[in-house]
Amino acid sequence: MNGNMNMNMNKRFPESELPGQQYFRIGEVSAISRVSASELRFWEGEFPEISPRQTHTGQKIYGKKDVGLFLKIRELLYDEKLSFQEVRDRISGKEESITPAEIRAGLLEIRKLLE
Repeated sequence: MNGNMNMNMNKRFPESELPGQQYFRIGEVSAISRVSASELRFWEGEFPEISPRQTHTGQKIYGKKDVGLFLKIRELLYDEKLSFQEVRDRISGKEESITPAEIRAGLLEIRKLLE
């Protein structure tokens, strides 16, 4: 692989910077995300948020939103090293959130310990 190819493979593609086309075939998504087509298909089955269209010939095509989700899943799994369940929770919005009141209570408890 030459140097230019390697640089392109390492480039991240924010959804807004994806190539100009509206829809992508699985091979194109695989090249953009650097994830195998079989793994992308697995993720598609695990994340209902990914919703490809089908062409009149039955081929699945993915919109930019879908490609963005694939990229986010890849980032969470491989870059942030989250578990698959943590990625599912984050993508679906089920991630636990701590309220400001809980943060304040925790900080007050720490302050008492330090006094």
